[in-house]
Amino acid sequence: MHFGDLQECTYAVGELVKRKLTYFGHIIRGSGSTLALQIIEGKGEGRRRGGQKKQWFDNIREWTGLSLVEAKRLAHNRPAWKKMIRRCEQRVANRQC
Repeated sequence: MHFGDLQECTYAVGELVKRKLTYFGHIIRGSGSTLALQIIEGKGEGRRRGGQKKQWFDNIREWTGLSLVEAKRLAHNRPAWKKMIRRCEQRVANRQC
């Protein structure tokens, strides 16, 4: 892997983490739809087929190390949530590439 490829990978992974965590905070603070909140909380209707799938919140838990309740509480404090996003973005991007 070339240095330029590594930079692109680091940027792409960091951007993915940042966007997903930002969207999570947006939904939790009540700016999104109730359907989006249900998806985050894993309360969708219907039956799953196949093996166990990774749920939407599993990435948030993995990146932040917080439970759903802790992440929701932190997301309501916008400045603290933004700090968490920056920390996770850097840590995950460096580990993944």
